[in-house]
Amino acid sequence: MHTESKIPVDRWRLALNGRLPADIRVTNVQEVPLSFHARRSAKRKTYRFTINANRIPDVFNRRYQVHHPGRLNVESMQEGLKYLIGTHDYTSFASRHSTKASHVRTIYDAWIEMDQSCNCSGSHEQGIIHIFMTGSGFLQHMVRIIVGTLLQVGEGKRKPEDMKRILEAQDRAAAGPTAESKGLMLWEVLYHEDGGHEADLLEWDEIEE
Repeated sequence: MHTESKIPVDRWRLALNGRLPADIRVTNVQEVPLSFHARRSAKRKTYRFTINANRIPDVFNRRYQVHHPGRLNVESMQEGLKYLIGTHDYTSFASRHSTKASHVRTIYDAWIEMDQSCNCSGSHEQGIIHIFMTGSGFLQHMVRIIVGTLLQVGEGKRKPEDMKRILEAQDRAAAGPTAESKGLMLWEVLYHEDGGHEADLLEWDEIEE
């Protein structure tokens, strides 16, 4: 935000939170140069996609998870993710409506974390699957298409090494479906390589850069 107000920086958090709705909270405020841009100044972004792989959906987190009660091979999904790390043309994982002149992006890291803390009865509960991807930038629907394709790998419909073939095809038709948006969260944004100006835990559907 731009302002000519004389309110000290450290008072803005309280001032804003006193006027925001209950489901939005400012946790930190920093002064930045006028040249700063919330999107274009970002160096790295991390998205998290959450899949509830238990038989029964979570009624409290149902808006933030995609429910997949069928058994998934998480090891194969993790192996498939590795083929996407690096600098590539991600046309196969971009929306057909993308207007970007270049689909070349860099994914620095991609990994899966499991949360099996749910104390649910039955032997078919697999837990909560969190898929993380950190990159220089992401195309429209890129993370959701990657997840939709990974789900097919987890279901045994594709092999992990198919991710490499899909990537090289540079054709949206080669990849799987677009996963539901509700599982996607913008998890972290870094504005400097040293970690300065960090914004994290933001719920923000994927943006087209």
